[in-house]
Amino acid sequence: MIFYNSSYKLLSMNLFIIAILVSAGLYVYFDFQKNQLLKYITKPLTTILIIVVAFLQQANDYDLYSCLIITGLIFSLFGDIFLMLPNDKFIQGLIAFLVAHIFYIVAFSLGFGPYLEIGYLIPAAIYTITFL
Repeated sequence: MIFYNSSYKLLSMNLFIIAILVSAGLYVYFDFQKNQLLKYITKPLTTILIIVVAFLQQANDYDLYSCLIITGLIFSLFGDIFLMLPNDKFIQGLIAFLVAHIFYIVAFSLGFGPYLEIGYLIPAAIYTITFL
């Protein structure tokens, strides 16, 4: 039964990944064709499918990292929708993407452990400033 569940999960994951690629490709095509209605459908659909794949990647228990990434993806979806709206919602879209990126930064920083200590950040900051 475990083999069946993992095979089913792998198959459904692959189908969703194919659906993401098709939806993203259709978005690019509809954008090129200037078809606003179908652009408004495929853009958020692509992000929704990515969120579904993120949920499928979960184990039975949701850890903090997964919850932060999925929350960031949901705010990215809001950002996509705000930026697509015909009336001026640019600031709302910008704020949604800012919140999404804050969730991503917190999630990704969970894996750094001792590397976030100031002794590691100072050389990285000097290196960055030198090249800027």
